Amino acid sequence: MWPLFKKYQLGESVIPQKYREMMMLAAAAAVKCPYCQTYHKEVSKMWGASDEELNELAAVVALTTFWSNVLHTQNYFLFLSFLKTVFRPHLSYLNN
Repeated sequence: MWPLFKKYQLGESVIPQKYREMMMLAAAAAVKCPYCQTYHKEVSKMWGASDEELNELAAVVALTTFWSNVLHTQNYFLFLSFLKTVFRPHLSYLNN
């Protein structure tokens, strides 16, 4: 794990550090790890994330978590059928 940590946590990558930290904050929030959330929130700020960006991130994580739970408690295939009906003209990959 050290090579991955070293590369993506400490090193350079194609994703700017601020956005990598915000992605890690989103993942930490999704798995509900308070230690990781605190760390990645503060490091995100250190790399320039604004309160407005962090608030938007919180909303996106909340919406994703909500809809994921809805889809998992309902029949996923009913949802897929709904998508095919509503978005068929726009999403050609759903037509299969």
